[in-house]
Amino acid sequence: MRLDNIIFRLLMALTIPGAHQLVRHRQILVNSRIVDIPSYHCKPQDTIMSRDEQKSNALIQNSLDSSLREDYPNI
Repeated sequence: MRLDNIIFRLLMALTIPGAHQLVRHRQILVNSRIVDIPSYHCKPQDTIMSRDEQKSNALIQNSLDSSLREDYPNI
């Protein structure tokens, strides 16, 4: 699966273009290495995390906080 899609599904970004931007701005590590290619194909054993920088952590935390505030309809 593509890295930007995984970032979006992990709720690290609110939209796929937002996830694409996080990857392009070198804010994501895959297996402790910076990956800046949004179309990078991840394997099931890959470890995905944010860079240990205040800026990237703030962007991701903002995304997580925004997604938690949304009210999802009951089906």
